[in-house]
Amino acid sequence: MKISYGVSTIIIFFMVFYMTSTSVMAAYRDTTSFTVTRQWPINTCSFDKPIYTVFFDDIPAKLFINNNRTNSHNVKIGITCPLPPIVNVVAFGIADNDNPDLFKNTGSASGLGMKVYVNGTLARPAGDRTFTVMHSSGSSYYLPIDAGYVATKPGKVTGGSFVSVINLRFEYL
Repeated sequence: MKISYGVSTIIIFFMVFYMTSTSVMAAYRDTTSFTVTRQWPINTCSFDKPIYTVFFDDIPAKLFINNNRTNSHNVKIGITCPLPPIVNVVAFGIADNDNPDLFKNTGSASGLGMKVYVNGTLARPAGDRTFTVMHSSGSSYYLPIDAGYVATKPGKVTGGSFVSVINLRFEYL
């Protein structure tokens, strides 16, 4: 509703300006400016930590000969909202070169990506899905995430470090 109000205000402003200045504009050109302000909603949410780091156990590359996904971890991302939230969360990041549904590994291991599920639904690096926060208690909410290694080239995984970044942002409704 706030977005519609803002758009209506700008349209009305231009209509009033146009109607009152039509006869004058034929002989005289003038300039004007206007300010658009945005007030953040009172129920703005925040993540409980700016960075969540999840450490996975070391696993041998040979486990990916017959397995596609292994070593998944569950993480609860803490969120605080002063009022019941009118917000969704979007997960986004850099996509794997071989599989755009996986988050890219920027470490030295090859043939691996990160598959991420939020609330049981696949999150894609493109950021094209929104997820609902879950209520914990009071002003505490959370986002349940399940992440695990996935072989992008089963049988061709090489050892090394694995680093994948999943970004989260709020989208207010």
